[in-house]
Amino acid sequence: MTAGSLSELFVQINAGIDNALNHEVATFVKSAQSDAVDKTVYDVYAPKMYDRRGENGGLGDERNMIASVSNGVLEVVNAARPNEKYPLDSATPHPAISSLGISLAEAVVRGVGYDFTGGPYEQPRDFIGKTRDNLSSNSKLRTAVKTGLKRMNIRST
Repeated sequence: MTAGSLSELFVQINAGIDNALNHEVATFVKSAQSDAVDKTVYDVYAPKMYDRRGENGGLGDERNMIASVSNGVLEVVNAARPNEKYPLDSATPHPAISSLGISLAEAVVRGVGYDFTGGPYEQPRDFIGKTRDNLSSNSKLRTAVKTGLKRMNIRST
């Protein structure tokens, strides 16, 4: 990497960091979130009324995790939609979640939006917080950043 000035060097480094966040780090975070969904959401109970989509279109599917980066900040949003094959009541698909105006991820994290009562699904299952906790104590996150910077020929220590 060659820079004509210190400010140009900072611009190049920041662009490299954003690039690493958007690729290597986002991939790592999505995998961590998928693991947290397995442990925090799916392992809590086995549904009797429907088949989970899991990593095939559900909350655990990394393809539903949308990453965006701006000024050195990575945000990963789980955009999984409710499973239209199994509405929460017989009248309309997922009216409770729809009426709240929240995402499936938020409904699961908060334990709201269900028409049936008395089940473990009504308990908050904060897979997002679990992901954050797991990442905060994981040295592999730093390794992902370094790998991305190395890919762009930026040395780091």
